[in-house]
Amino acid sequence: MSNGVDLGLFASDKLPPSERLAKWNQWLVEDPCGWDESGDPGTVRYSSSEVQHGFVDAKTGDPLPVLLYVGRFLGFKRVPLLIKAYAEARKSLGAAAPPLVIWGGYPGEWEGEHPHTVATSLGVEGVFFAGWRGHDDLSVALNCADIFVAPSVDEPFGQVYLEAMASGLPVIATRSGGPLSFVNTDPDKPNGWMVTPDDQESLAAALVEAASSEPERLSRGQHGRALIEREYDWKRIAARVDAVYRDVVAGAAQA
Repeated sequence: MSNGVDLGLFASDKLPPSERLAKWNQWLVEDPCGWDESGDPGTVRYSSSEVQHGFVDAKTGDPLPVLLYVGRFLGFKRVPLLIKAYAEARKSLGAAAPPLVIWGGYPGEWEGEHPHTVATSLGVEGVFFAGWRGHDDLSVALNCADIFVAPSVDEPFGQVYLEAMASGLPVIATRSGGPLSFVNTDPDKPNGWMVTPDDQESLAAALVEAASSEPERLSRGQHGRALIEREYDWKRIAARVDAVYRDVVAGAAQA
């Protein structure tokens, strides 16, 4: 059976800026679940001033676009590479650099370099660790973000990419694994950015391009949502499966 998305849970329904900021404060300040190499949720926490500085343009008072990674800290997810590419992208973006929220990482589980250790050792600003949270929170978080990024190499499929696209987010993925079947498959209607696997420079360039153009983000996000509605809505999938069974039963009755 095909993979699908619950469009009742994952919808393109962006929260107003004040509500978005309140949610990030809830997840990062009031109820922190981020964790360092101790493996204990809550060992990485932030102040409200850090969130304000990271998520709001100090000159204009406007909200900055938010980059969101969702997933475990397994080797093939390449989270340390993402943080290094983000540090490189910030040099180009300057004051307009969006925050990067790392959502996930099962407490105590990681392979290779610990992402928080990488961010700390680089001294890179703008990286926020939200920790492991429930699926209902994820659907809200996706509507508090603007770009989904997950540079996994040979991702088996990538359900969370579909959930991000259902939420109207353009996605940044690598030219490998599952995303090849649903990211930028229509050249006339791109729904994200595809980068070379394990290429920090390629990933940094995509981060800069995505962060620099709101119209392009919105266009690609709309294309992604349309694809999900057309191909990955569970109701449509159920209808197609039902039609197959009805054809089989009808054929058997005529035999």
